[in-house]
Amino acid sequence: MTMTRSAPPVRALLVLALSALVSPGTSLAKSPSGASPVFLLDTPREEPSVLRDGMRVGLESGVPRALYHVNFAVDPADPETMARQYLRANHALLRLDSEELDDLVVRHTRAGLAATTVRFEQRHQGVPVLAPDIAVTINREHRVTFVANGYQPGISVESVVPVVAEGDAR
Repeated sequence: MTMTRSAPPVRALLVLALSALVSPGTSLAKSPSGASPVFLLDTPREEPSVLRDGMRVGLESGVPRALYHVNFAVDPADPETMARQYLRANHALLRLDSEELDDLVVRHTRAGLAATTVRFEQRHQGVPVLAPDIAVTINREHRVTFVANGYQPGISVESVVPVVAEGDAR
């Protein structure tokens, strides 16, 4: 009986494909002439984290990325006001740069039957930060129950003024 080798199992191919997609690496963005690199772009990756005291905390940053079973009472108000009340009271824990929350803009509010989630987009000098949102979930009893924290503390860039004209960027 002759045995022939078949194609690798689908699972092995899937693992290889996924590892190629998520492996850390960098790529260079070149100018149209190809003369020299302009920016070094890091491949986004999820920060390793650990569960501690009802929170998923980033190992590198120390930032709580998810807070479970929060049970924080807020004063009855509209969803954004209640979410901001929680964020102000916990800005140090969440590693937010400002208690005024002036770098957070509401991106979306979703009201469900059991709870309402308010999503905030982080901005730096008025420019949206490419990062996950902060999402605050508030139940019908006016208690914050869950927080997802994609905030990136300590952002520092030389300038947010565009150096390429809008027409040239397209």
